[in-house]
Amino acid sequence: MHQIDVIIATYNSEKRIANTLESLKVVAKNLEKIDVEWKLYIIDNNSNDKTSQVIEDNKGDLPLILSYCSIQGKSAALNSCLPSLKAELRVFTDDDITFQEDWLAQIWKCAKENPEFDIFTGNIIGNWEAEMDAKLKTWIPMGSTYALREEDVSGKCDSGEVWGPNMSIRKSAFDKTGLKFNEDVGPSSGAIYPMGDETNMVHRLSKAGCKCYFDHLSVVHHLIKKETINDDWVIRRAERLGYGLLANGADGYGKRKYRNISLHNEIRLIFLFWAMVYPITFIMPRCKHSFWGKWGYFHFRGLLKGYKRFMK
Repeated sequence: MHQIDVIIATYNSEKRIANTLESLKVVAKNLEKIDVEWKLYIIDNNSNDKTSQVIEDNKGDLPLILSYCSIQGKSAALNSCLPSLKAELRVFTDDDITFQEDWLAQIWKCAKENPEFDIFTGNIIGNWEAEMDAKLKTWIPMGSTYALREEDVSGKCDSGEVWGPNMSIRKSAFDKTGLKFNEDVGPSSGAIYPMGDETNMVHRLSKAGCKCYFDHLSVVHHLIKKETINDDWVIRRAERLGYGLLANGADGYGKRKYRNISLHNEIRLIFLFWAMVYPITFIMPRCKHSFWGKWGYFHFRGLLKGYKRFMK
């Protein structure tokens, strides 16, 4: 019986997934050194380019199983694969990732050394197609914007710190909870979708008693496409971020500001504030304040959508 299942849901990735597969070939050689067997499951979620052909071309070099999911959405694609997974450890990643050579070997080592933990994550380093504007870099939250994290200390972590490019979950956690990915959350056919499918899954597992561990020696590199490295893209992403937060219930909102009113009214009140600020940002010079004026407007617009969808 193999010990690790690696799972990737993909959509129209012909231009990027080849690099991911080449990187996994190097990872596989490191696993051979410690006599650990694995399988790679890739789910094609209705791609209309040559994604499947690129994957098929690599079948001879990897323990690869390609399947198809006709229901549009990353969470649906991942759920379609869950019944096929038999290994002790399920490792989830994305189709725009390259890996440190010992990535899987390190994840396996960490899981064996920390049996009291159920969920594992690690460093996610940016692989930038273009250089980011120096000012924008100081303004934005790198974690929620690009799912990046670089730390040099390992240890117990919060469920909100486990992100999709580098996420491993024991099979036993799925078995004892019966949980699946929430198909109302995550990338789908809509232009504006609620972000946070992996975070939502880990949050629910954590609520069921599963514990999370951050391993700084488990390292992946996340492709940051040049078309996403600008003010407008980051600001628009704030809406998707806000939209998905309340899929985790009121816990997803974070610290309340006005506890004497309902959560819904608090979100509405803060949104009205940002809605008044938003037009002013267009006559302001480009600066941190104008950026956050726009970001706040879209973020709370997303929170309002999320409240209507997940809290009512």
